[in-house]
Amino acid sequence: MVEGIRTSGGAMRPAMLAQAILANNLANATTSGFQQDRIAFERTAGRPGQEGSGESAAGAPDVRTALDGRPGPYQVTQNPFDLALQGEGYFVVATPEGDRYTRAGHFQLAADGTLTTPEGYPVLSSGGPLTLPATAELRVTAGGEIRDERQVFGRLRVVRFEAESGAALRHAGSGLFTTDAEPVDAAETRVLQGVLEGPNVEPLQALVEMVTLLRHFEMNEKALHAQDETLGALLDAVRA
Repeated sequence: MVEGIRTSGGAMRPAMLAQAILANNLANATTSGFQQDRIAFERTAGRPGQEGSGESAAGAPDVRTALDGRPGPYQVTQNPFDLALQGEGYFVVATPEGDRYTRAGHFQLAADGTLTTPEGYPVLSSGGPLTLPATAELRVTAGGEIRDERQVFGRLRVVRFEAESGAALRHAGSGLFTTDAEPVDAAETRVLQGVLEGPNVEPLQALVEMVTLLRHFEMNEKALHAQDETLGALLDAVRA
């Protein structure tokens, strides 16, 4: 009976974690360039509670997440500093914590002409931050060059990660991602000017999954309370 309480209680924890991940996806359903997390429940072979088995002491599976790398829908804005990527890859920006990666190309010019994110992080070229003239009519080519009629001011750094490293990408806030994997140049990816990529969140699917998890949580909660009451009654009978 005690084991049943532990099992029911253990099954509630992964449901709560999965709900939090789905809630974060929904909260970013209007965030440019946001890529949702996909959820999987994993149970590795081994005895419940065995170290490295992939299970909690109560035999509940672990929650695994992987970044969904599919592109979101594109929206034409005509803003020259709104950029989107057609194909796999990420823009690179410099933050105090190091390089970060993003699909959110809603950029702007700082007072000194540096191309930045809305949070003020410089957007990087292969040679460092990009400094652009504020008065020029700038054009961004499909290959990522930023130029006017006379000269090229730099080329946006666009990178990708090998397929086996994709799961290493993690959300870092403000539409940014971080990873321990080494990036490689995304030579085949095209840059679109005057376009923003929307989030790839599917709100209806996320809501359906949240309702399913809620029912799973409530079922285990009721089972836990029933077993707890039965155990309490048994203890009362023993003490009587």
